[in-house]
Amino acid sequence: MKLWAGRFQKETDTLVNDFNSSIGFDARLYQQDIRGSIAHAAMLGKQGIIEEHEAAPERTGWQLFRQGFLVNITNPKGLVFFISLLTPFINTDAPILLQYFEMGLTCGFTDFCVMTGVSLAAAAVASRMKGARNVTRMNRVFGTVFVLIGCGLFFFNL
Repeated sequence: MKLWAGRFQKETDTLVNDFNSSIGFDARLYQQDIRGSIAHAAMLGKQGIIEEHEAAPERTGWQLFRQGFLVNITNPKGLVFFISLLTPFINTDAPILLQYFEMGLTCGFTDFCVMTGVSLAAAAVASRMKGARNVTRMNRVFGTVFVLIGCGLFFFNL
């Protein structure tokens, strides 16, 4: 039984089922997954979220950006998801590759802007959240938010 069974009226699209049943394929991507995790650990170390000695080896911002970009752009599972997500917005009367290219640029630019904003906000917050007292307070706030969301989903079928 699927976790989302009973929530939707229509049957799940076969592409979604194929996307979710790719464990054998994922096993071939373990190296890219590890590289992405190393890049993420390096970012966490740079932001002071984890200790520097726990983070990945020292790299420049450009090296980390390039590595993260290459890991994401060469992830076939991400590409399949991206293409399946955008398919309903394609106009079949116009050149399809140009539309995918245009949507890819739009999504890439939007993602870059959003992630830059999130990084700057995280850096500002991280500098204020270094003490144990502040971390405890933040954990309580976000824990309460997640519990409330869970209760809302359970009781009100949101």
